Amino acid sequence: MLKFKQKIGVQTTGITAVSLVLTVAVVLTVTLILMRQYSNDVLKERARIGNNILIDTVEQKRLACEEAYWVEIQSDEFMEAIVNGDAATIEYIFDTDYVSSDEGLFVLVVDGSGNLIYHSSTYPFSSVDSSLSLNEINGIVKKDDQLAIFYSSPVEDDSGRVYGVTVGFNLATDAWMETVKNNVECDVTIFRDNIRLSSTIVDPSTNKSVVGTAMGESINKQVLQQQKEYVGKAKIVGLPYYVSYVPMYDHNGALCGAYFAGSEASEVSSYFVRVIMIAIAIGVVAAAITIVCIRVFVKKIVVDPISAVSDIAREMANGQLAHTEVDYGFKVNEIGLFADDLKKTRKQISDYITDITRILGAMGRGDFTNLPSMQYLGDFDEIHQSFYEIMQSLSSIVYNMDMSANGVSTGSNQIASGAQSLADGSTRQATAIEEINATVASISSQVSATAENANQANALAASSLDAVEKQNEQMTAMLAAMNDIKEQSSKISHIIQTIEDIAFQTNILALNASVEAARAGSAGKGFAVVADEVRNLAAKSAAAANDTNNLISTTIKAIDEGVSLAESTAESMKHVIERTKKTSSLISEIDRATVAQSEAVSQVSVGIQDISGVIAQNSATAEETAASCQDLATQSSTLKDQVSKFRVSGR
Repeated sequence: MLKFKQKIGVQTTGITAVSLVLTVAVVLTVTLILMRQYSNDVLKERARIGNNILIDTVEQKRLACEEAYWVEIQSDEFMEAIVNGDAATIEYIFDTDYVSSDEGLFVLVVDGSGNLIYHSSTYPFSSVDSSLSLNEINGIVKKDDQLAIFYSSPVEDDSGRVYGVTVGFNLATDAWMETVKNNVECDVTIFRDNIRLSSTIVDPSTNKSVVGTAMGESINKQVLQQQKEYVGKAKIVGLPYYVSYVPMYDHNGALCGAYFAGSEASEVSSYFVRVIMIAIAIGVVAAAITIVCIRVFVKKIVVDPISAVSDIAREMANGQLAHTEVDYGFKVNEIGLFADDLKKTRKQISDYITDITRILGAMGRGDFTNLPSMQYLGDFDEIHQSFYEIMQSLSSIVYNMDMSANGVSTGSNQIASGAQSLADGSTRQATAIEEINATVASISSQVSATAENANQANALAASSLDAVEKQNEQMTAMLAAMNDIKEQSSKISHIIQTIEDIAFQTNILALNASVEAARAGSAGKGFAVVADEVRNLAAKSAAAANDTNNLISTTIKAIDEGVSLAESTAESMKHVIERTKKTSSLISEIDRATVAQSEAVSQVSVGIQDISGVIAQNSATAEETAASCQDLATQSSTLKDQVSKFRVSGR
C-alpha cells in the first residue's frame, strides 16, 4: 500500500507540476513570440515610415531647388551676371545664398548654344549636358553613374537671348543622409539602379559607409524588376536588418533606382534576453511553490482515500465478492460516496452471479424451463429479459426445426422431381438452339453477299463521281474560252467603230476637196474627180463597216446566249456533282452498315454456341441436384430425431 501511495502521489504531483511548468512555459513562449513579433512589426513599420520620410525629404529638396531657381532668376544681379558671363559673380551669389546652408545644392548655367558659363563645384556629373538646362526638367536625373535633383527652365534676357539655368541637388552627398537618419532613427540609402549611391550604413570591418555594393538578388527582382515595395528582413554587411525598399523614378517616370530605410535586428536582442531570464526565474519559483502545496493536498485528500477504495476494487478483481467491512473513515465527498457505491455494487453483483449460475446449470442439463428468481436492476435488466427471450427463442427454434425437418424432406423430393424435369427441358432447348444456329449461319452467308454487292456499288459510285468531276472541269474550261471569245468580239466592235470614224472623216475630207476643186475652176477638175472617188470609197467603207458591225453584234449576242447556256450547264453540273457525292456517301454508309451487320451476325452465332454449351451444363447440373435432394431427405430425418431430445416450455 505504501508503494501505491508513493506511486499515485508522485504521478499526480508530477503530472500537476509538468502541467504547471508547461502552462507557464507556453504562456511565456506565446508572450515572448507575440512581443518579438510586435517588435519585428514595430521595426518593419519604422523602416516603412523611415522610407516615407526619406521620400518626403527628397521631395523637399526638389521644392528647395525650385524655390532657389525662381529666387535667383528674379534677382537682377544674378541675371546680369549670367548675361555678362560673369562666373565669379554667379558663384558668389549662389554660394552665399544657398551652398553655405546646404552643401548639396548646385547651379548650372549655359548659353543658348549650350556653352558652359558656370557650374558649382558640387555639380555631380562628369560632363555637362546642355539639354538638361535648355529644357523643362523638374525631378530626378540619372547620368554618369550619379543621381541628382534638377529644376531647369530656359530664360531670356531683354534682347531675347536664351540661357539655360539649372538649380539642383546632389543625392550622393552624406550630410543630408545623416540628417534623415537622425530624424527617423534608422539607416537610409539611395540606390542608383541596384547599386548603393549614398548610405548611412557603416561596415564594422572598415568603419566606412557602405556604398558601391549591389542590392540582394531577390530584393532586386521584386523592387526593380517587378517595381513593388519590399518590407521584411535582409542581410547587409553580414548583419540582419528589418528593411523597406521602394522603387525610385526619374523626371520622365522611368525607374532609376530605389529608396531604402532599415534598422539592425540586434537592437531588440539584448532586451529580449533580459525579458526571457526574468520570466524563467519567476516561472521556476512559482512552479516550485505550487508543486509543494499540491503534493501535501494530493496525499491527504486523494491518495489515502483512493488506497482504501483500491482494496475493495482489488478484492472484486480477484473474485472475492463476499461482503467485508473496510476499516477507513471516508469523508462525505466524491471518494467516500464512490466507496459506498462500490460496496453496494459488489453485493449486488454477487447476488446476480448466484442466480445466473443456477439458470445456466439447468441449461447445461438440457432444461430450458428455469427463469430468474430476482429482479435485475439497471443495465442488468437486459440479462433478465435475455433469459426470457432465450426460453422463447429456443422453444420456437426447436419447434421450427421439427417443422423444418418435415418440410425439408417434402421439399427435397419435390426439388428432385423438378430437377429431372429441368434436365429434360434443357435437352429440348439444346435441340432448338442447334436449329437456330443453322438458320443464323444461313443469314450470315446472305449478309456477306450483300456486303460484297454494297462494296462493288461503292466503287462504281466513286468512279461515277470522278467522271462527273472531269466533265465539270471541261465545262469550266469551255466557259472560260467563250468568255475570251466574247472579250475579243468586243475589241473587234471597237475597231469597227474606229473604221466608221475614219470613213466619216474621209467623206468630210472629200467634200472639202470638192469645194476647193470648184473654186479652182478648170484646173481643179482632175482633183474634183479624185475627190468624188474618195467620197465613193468612204461611203463604201462606211457601208462595209456597218455590215461588219451588224455581224459582230449578232455574233456577240449568240456568244452571250452560249455563255448563259454554258453557265447554266455548269451550275447544273455542280448540282449533279453534289447529288453524286451524296449518293456515294450513302452507298459508303450502306457498305459500312452491311459489314457491321455481318460482324453482328457472326457474334450472334458465337453467342448461340455459348448458350448451347450452358444449356448442356444446366442439364448435367439438374441431374446432380436430383441426386443431392435424395441425400437431403435422409439428413432431415436424422435432424428430427435429435430435436426431440430437448425439453422446452409448451412441448
